[in-house]
Amino acid sequence: MPEVIRRNQGRWGTKEVQITGVRFLDAEGRPVARVPVGSALTIAIAYRAERPISQPSFGISLYREDGLHVTGDVIEA
Repeated sequence: MPEVIRRNQGRWGTKEVQITGVRFLDAEGRPVARVPVGSALTIAIAYRAERPISQPSFGISLYREDGLHVTGDVIEA
């Protein structure tokens, strides 16, 4: 696991939702660990909540292997 990921394992938000898994998928839906620049990428987030959440949102950041921040956004489910 890259150091930048280890440093940022804290939890944020209201904590009403717990992320239970994250998968990175290529354009054909196959799991991938790396994607070439310009390639399609789907990020599938599995989560659970103790009660219904009408509009959950998730913050995500992507980093290069050397730790440089590439992009980040908030995604609404």
